[in-house]
Amino acid sequence: MKYLTQLLILIAILLVLSTDAHAKRYRRSYSTNVQSWPASLYQGTDQQRAYAEAKYMHENRIYRHVGGTIGLYEGWGYGGPSCATCTPHVGMTLTADAHYGNIRVRAWR
Repeated sequence: MKYLTQLLILIAILLVLSTDAHAKRYRRSYSTNVQSWPASLYQGTDQQRAYAEAKYMHENRIYRHVGGTIGLYEGWGYGGPSCATCTPHVGMTLTADAHYGNIRVRAWR
């Protein structure tokens, strides 16, 4: 029984350490230099910005959020103009729905 308790404590410690290491790796890979993104991601209507972001993501092979540059909530997807994206859980109005290549970007306010 004593060995079982020690084994469970050891497993718990390893899980906490591995989860923390993963979180640090994720934060490091997700934090990108925002200043290097083109100004078009920050200018124009929500629709124009969504298109610019989809184009930028496709041309640079970026398959993740690039900083939440549009609206109050933003979702992206890979697979064409009608692929699924993240959606807000509260009532918001869709203000942009754009695609470029296989990337789709939608935004809500």
